[in-house]
Amino acid sequence: MKAGNNALTLVEVVIVIAMFAIVSLIVVPELSTASPEIRESALVAGLQSLRGAVREYRDDHGGRLPDAQRLVGQLTMRTDADGNIAPADAEPQDYPYGPYLQAVPENPFVNTRICRDVESGRNGPGGGNAGWYFNVRTGVVYADDDAHVGL
Repeated sequence: MKAGNNALTLVEVVIVIAMFAIVSLIVVPELSTASPEIRESALVAGLQSLRGAVREYRDDHGGRLPDAQRLVGQLTMRTDADGNIAPADAEPQDYPYGPYLQAVPENPFVNTRICRDVESGRNGPGGGNAGWYFNVRTGVVYADDDAHVGL
């Protein structure tokens, strides 16, 4: 961080998000039999990680949101300015953005990491057949279980 500047650099923010993801990967499997309060706390942490990753992606890509079909790849792998995912043999300077998450966190109430997209006119979150819903128009991530739709 530069002297006199109170803002975090992109690298610092990505490191913090990565640390949250690592902690989530370690803690969430242990919570499958945990109390509802602990699982709700893990759910909120997962939502914050996903929402933060989407915000960072949007900021790096000129206000564009991740594609619904490539959401997980665009958040967990390196991308270029157009959102193209880096192939395995790509040079880092050609794909300078991301990754924003190491892995998609698990929704502890439905025990899955699946992300589904919500498009205008389609049913929204709820029902528990995915871990998370991503609204492709607003960029908001929701939990996909009936009890936590509003979080």
